[in-house]
Amino acid sequence: MLGLVAVAAMRTAPATRAAEPRAVEPGHPRIFFTAKDLPALRNRIQTTHAGQWRGMKKWADGNMAGKWNHTRVRVYLPTYAFLYRLGGEKAYADKAIAMARELLAAVTPENVAEEPVWFWARSLAMCYDWCHDRLTASDKAAILKGIDEIGGPLYERLIVRRWFGGLNNHGNNNLTTLTIMGLAMHGEHPHAAKYLDAALSAYTQDLIPAIRHFGGPGDGMWHEGMEYTRHALIPTFLFLAACRSALNEDLYAPEFEQFAYGLLYGTYPDNTMLREGDNHFPAVTEWERKYMGMIAARYRNPHAQWYVNHMTKPTGGADAWFDILWYDPSVPETPPDALPLARCFESFGMAVMRTGWHELDAAVVTFKCADYFEGHDHCNQNSFTIYRKGHLALDAGGYDRFSSAHWQNYYSRTVAHNTVTVFDAAEDGAANFGGKVNDGGQIVLKTRNGKPNSPQTIKQALGDPQYDTGDIVVFEQAPGYVRVLGDATRAYSAHKLKQFTRELVVLHPKNKTNPPAIVVFDRVSSTRPDYAKKWLLHTAEKPEQVGPGTWRATE
Repeated sequence: MLGLVAVAAMRTAPATRAAEPRAVEPGHPRIFFTAKDLPALRNRIQTTHAGQWRGMKKWADGNMAGKWNHTRVRVYLPTYAFLYRLGGEKAYADKAIAMARELLAAVTPENVAEEPVWFWARSLAMCYDWCHDRLTASDKAAILKGIDEIGGPLYERLIVRRWFGGLNNHGNNNLTTLTIMGLAMHGEHPHAAKYLDAALSAYTQDLIPAIRHFGGPGDGMWHEGMEYTRHALIPTFLFLAACRSALNEDLYAPEFEQFAYGLLYGTYPDNTMLREGDNHFPAVTEWERKYMGMIAARYRNPHAQWYVNHMTKPTGGADAWFDILWYDPSVPETPPDALPLARCFESFGMAVMRTGWHELDAAVVTFKCADYFEGHDHCNQNSFTIYRKGHLALDAGGYDRFSSAHWQNYYSRTVAHNTVTVFDAAEDGAANFGGKVNDGGQIVLKTRNGKPNSPQTIKQALGDPQYDTGDIVVFEQAPGYVRVLGDATRAYSAHKLKQFTRELVVLHPKNKTNPPAIVVFDRVSSTRPDYAKKWLLHTAEKPEQVGPGTWRATE
């Protein structure tokens, strides 16, 4: 269990490993904590986390007669099971078991192929593990049967047909579910070892290498964007915590710590996050507290701890068990003041340039030029955004739904970003734009000629030149300025474009109350002079001309 189990007692496993017989913690509980951890946890709920424990009990007591849809049932089921395991009150176990029966009654041969139902299996497995001594023999048999009924299609989709992909947050979520299922069932169901071994192999061979790539030295941003970072990292850290408690294996890598800095640099003064990639909920929430708290506790990172303490609120109510397990108040905190104001996240392909950390009028400038990795990535190489007291130069459009008409023709496309389009009316739309609107922009790699085209592993993404769409080739930080240069030539069809480099310089004012000056210099060379070139700048309000060659745009 994170923060409670001594690291020295763990076996450290390599990033890529062959399948081998695994010694699973005997008895229950084993998911996230074991019987030997219970005294320390019970001390927490009486001392440092007493308020959250009381809040969780108050929420649970007030909802004992609650009726929810199945999504809420699977979310709240672990709350009641956790309350029973730590507090010993049988009424909480009985509520959790009743909720498990409700989910089991809703499992059908049709819906077991649906991803939302796969999440039910994780909650059922946690109930089975945490309420094990309260379950009747018939309840145990029914839960094991239900988990397996869901696990079969999940295994078929993830492992046999390799749907998960090493670069997609759905892989992290669903492989974590398969892992927790296998651990909870181990020794009590014949399919448990199959599920567990397959999930561990896929995680260690595909997902962990991808996360390590984006968390290398000086990095720390997940390629799917700030919102999907939460959906990739939280299940990953749950997987790692389960492996520590149930397998006595430490699969954490040093690179994972760097994701604290992606969120630290990527949070605006209004406490929302960068809108990079698909994003429809940019507010900093309990999601960010969860993974930042786990990073802070596991690595005793003082900057992550500062973020948790000052930029988030304690998880409460039904979610309080997360803080009880993984928020460690003994970790010292350090504000980011001494960190450089700019950082280049090289593997992600983004530079973030700030003028301050705490000031409400601090400016945040981003510059993006990167490889293409997955469907939530946008065609926005050599693009920039500017924030100061609001969004001044922004990514346009809205994330209504993945692969909607708006998403395919505008929101994810070059035309919605502050970069450059080069219009060739004869450009092959099926090959270069997925059969959608020709916006004059960068090649759409999600689909080509009607077929899915996203890379499935980090090895494939880095080894196939079609995904090498751009690079930040210069990042220079010095007193008074930051300079970045990107080459996005390869993001466009070579038939129309010979060169596109962009240089952006942020000049810091001597008086910090003044805004920075930002200079953008482009080199664009098309294969034909008649291909129309557009320099795109999206603002919240329509710009007004205030002089010859001078325009003003406000939030």
